[in-house]
Amino acid sequence: MEWLFDYNDFLLGINWIFNNDVQWVFIFFTIVLAIYIKIASGYSWRKLLMMYVVKYISYYTVYVVGIDGFISDTVTRVLVASSIILLYLFSSITIKLLWLNILFFNRDEFLHDLKSLWKALKYLFSKMKSRAKNNQNTTASTTSQKESSKQEAKQESKEAIRTQVQTEEPKTKNIIVPNATEMKINNNGKKVYTDKGYVYFLQKKIAQGGEGSVYILTNRLLAKLYSENHATTEKLSKIQTLIAMKKFSGVVFPEKILYDEDKNFIGFSMPQIFGVKELGVLHIPSNRAKYCPHWTYIDLLDLSITLANTLKKLHKEKIIVADFNPRNVLVKSPKKVYFIDIDSYQIQRKPSTVGMKIYTRPMHFKKSHREYLKNQGDDIYALSVIIFQNLMSGANPYEKIGISNENELLELHEFSFDVYEPQKSNVSNALINAWSNLSIDLRKFFEDVFRYQKPVLISTLTQALLAHKRTLMRVQTKTRRK
Repeated sequence: MEWLFDYNDFLLGINWIFNNDVQWVFIFFTIVLAIYIKIASGYSWRKLLMMYVVKYISYYTVYVVGIDGFISDTVTRVLVASSIILLYLFSSITIKLLWLNILFFNRDEFLHDLKSLWKALKYLFSKMKSRAKNNQNTTASTTSQKESSKQEAKQESKEAIRTQVQTEEPKTKNIIVPNATEMKINNNGKKVYTDKGYVYFLQKKIAQGGEGSVYILTNRLLAKLYSENHATTEKLSKIQTLIAMKKFSGVVFPEKILYDEDKNFIGFSMPQIFGVKELGVLHIPSNRAKYCPHWTYIDLLDLSITLANTLKKLHKEKIIVADFNPRNVLVKSPKKVYFIDIDSYQIQRKPSTVGMKIYTRPMHFKKSHREYLKNQGDDIYALSVIIFQNLMSGANPYEKIGISNENELLELHEFSFDVYEPQKSNVSNALINAWSNLSIDLRKFFEDVFRYQKPVLISTLTQALLAHKRTLMRVQTKTRRK
């Protein structure tokens, strides 16, 4: 590589450092380097990027641009060249030390930083893409809209053929939905129809609940079919609203409305999710050891943060989960969850009819779920219970020595955990140890929710979880280095 400055300047600079009165320059950079290596234990990708910038600016200044053209005095030019060369060496060595720190001591944190950067870039690109798509849709002609609907119908037809689904022509061009409040279901358990007349054969039943049953439709679709007294016009209106809503990750939205042979509404189709476990199953340590043996306490914190962020997105869209419990959350990884049973959520200001007592605020214990509208505070209370169970091995927040009946614990709803002196908590030793592992901020948060029944914010919980995670990661890093 050609250097565009006199090589003698480089030698003069080195001699100037070691044989004259500028040894302080070398000593200064050496001290700064030592301090920076100490600080680098808590590095971030921003520091690494900054060092690369310093390195290439100093290299470009001396080796490419040269300093002959803008500094005429030889002594000054040699001093400047020497300082810039030292800066180049300083940044080069620092970069190597940072990469060693990344590879051997702090690799997980670095990968997390890269993932965060990638997610931010991906989010920006998706926003730009959706905005461009919306602009294109607003300027599209009626003809293009008809063509897109034809393509959609054609694609659905291909999928039906691929999954060995037979098609039948509907008796009328449009599906007629009865106006009665309670709709009759004439389903023989074999066939269901979409609004375009395509028929799917029901396969294996995989779940059954209070409102109906869930069947496999295809290798990627499930069908939720309601029992007779739950397939109402109100439920149909809710499903139509959910289908029309903006979709986002972490929530399983309905895809198609399903009908029986007589065009009666009976349920809806939804995506099938693979490789997941119910959140309630993973609360138990023995189950985590079986299904997720590689998980650490940090993963439990990440899972709690993911749950809080997903609920925050739902609230931003004015959706109240209402029946928020671990059975309605599927977990694929600490940072990938799926909220299901969205058809039971509270939208359009219509009360939810279901709910579990442990995830209901004590002020509503004596009320029927049909009697009141739930709000974001009710969801946040349920989230607090779920995260408490997640971090405390599935324990009831109102655990107390001498009482084992869960209903009795809930009726008393006395919070027996001591924030500042965990050993004085009126609970088992195992729970005292788990409670001691939580940060003071998290303990205060749970005390506000369960002892004082205070209204709290999701952001307060996420900040406490993130701070606790950062503290644990710093402790782990120091422990590994020792």
